Amino acid sequence: MTHTFISVSVITMKHKLNNMKTLTKTLLAFTACALAFVSCKKDDPVSNTVNTPSSVSNIHAALSNYAPDAQLFQVNAQFPTPIYSENGASYLFAENAFLLPNGNVAMGDVQIKITEHFNNSDLFLAGMPTLTNGAQLATGGQFLVEAMQNNQPLSPSPQYYLNAKIPTDDPDPLMELFVGEVDSEGNVNWQSPQEGNLAVTEIFEENDSTAWCYTLCGNVPLAAGSTITMTYNSGNEAANFHNFSYEGNGVFDYIQDMTDFQTVSFTATDDANFSICLYDLNADGWQGASMTIDVDGESVELTIEGEGCEGLPFGYYYQLNTTTLGWINCDYSIWLGQTLDSYITAETPADVSCGELVSFVVFPDFDGLGSSLCEAGTLTSLNMPANSNVVLCSITLIDGVYSSAFASATVNGETSVTLDYTETSIAEFEAYINGL
Repeated sequence: MTHTFISVSVITMKHKLNNMKTLTKTLLAFTACALAFVSCKKDDPVSNTVNTPSSVSNIHAALSNYAPDAQLFQVNAQFPTPIYSENGASYLFAENAFLLPNGNVAMGDVQIKITEHFNNSDLFLAGMPTLTNGAQLATGGQFLVEAMQNNQPLSPSPQYYLNAKIPTDDPDPLMELFVGEVDSEGNVNWQSPQEGNLAVTEIFEENDSTAWCYTLCGNVPLAAGSTITMTYNSGNEAANFHNFSYEGNGVFDYIQDMTDFQTVSFTATDDANFSICLYDLNADGWQGASMTIDVDGESVELTIEGEGCEGLPFGYYYQLNTTTLGWINCDYSIWLGQTLDSYITAETPADVSCGELVSFVVFPDFDGLGSSLCEAGTLTSLNMPANSNVVLCSITLIDGVYSSAFASATVNGETSVTLDYTETSIAEFEAYINGL
């Protein structure tokens, strides 16, 4: 048995409750936190024709039907386990991070909803310009985090903490952490948070094998005099695929190879939280292996299960640490300190109404979505520095048919462009924006 001394905090965040003194039903809630992952992707439209114009009174609502759906996960609220999105991002919450509507700490299974907007078409379809008090932001990706239990929305507890890793192909050291303030109409204004930080991190390098395919971590509250016993069963799998760490009440160990694992048992001298982490390097889960945790005759069997093990790809990530539950963004003020004296304008055709038109500005030189205003048949963008490259993108209904127009320009003062609307589908519109 190989023992290597490390702190458990290397693997998981530790924000422990100091007042949990008895095991009671908490131990029974220490169950396998295999992630139940559901991704609901909407179908692409087969036609660009709307049955009747009145069926789309709000173009934003029609576009949002094609915006990214929330990805659904299930975790145990007491035991931090990283969750991985289909876009390659990872999210890890502190233990006991959520409160029920009655103010009690949520125990057991919690449903996590994460909605990610990682490109300009996501932002456009969702109607999410990247602005802070009207100033333009460059973004490295934004996401919405929601938590529920039994269909009840949860709020952050005093222990709430989120570590997120957002992948990027082109890391920008200027990126900062912003959080979204939502007004009564659902518009999001991005603000710098009072707590939290962001860093560009190279998570993996070539031949780095330290990433765990599956991890299950949690705390067991022990009262002084309680005896905890940990027993391992390798099942049908080679034990050297498994690693195990524990720490608490003056004892600690990290076991790199479980092949010769011996039962561990000791009696707590003081009230304390006992931290336990299981790690698995196998793509098929533990294949019948288990850990039995017994405290004063009450026991629970822990397993890690999964349907695949790809891990995070090599590359760079924006690593966020925040106490926010809600809208979160990697971005920064792109034109801070510059003179904003230029903008783009366009006259709309006579058969295009401002009330049935959605228009935003896309910037080919950086990721971010700018706003535009349509009044009395004229579209006008927000102000920006001279020589900025922009594409004015808009979509509307003409005789019950989706039609879109795109106009590119390098702005210098007031820069007028012409919008020529042609029939399109939302899928084609989305593909065009993705290609900018």
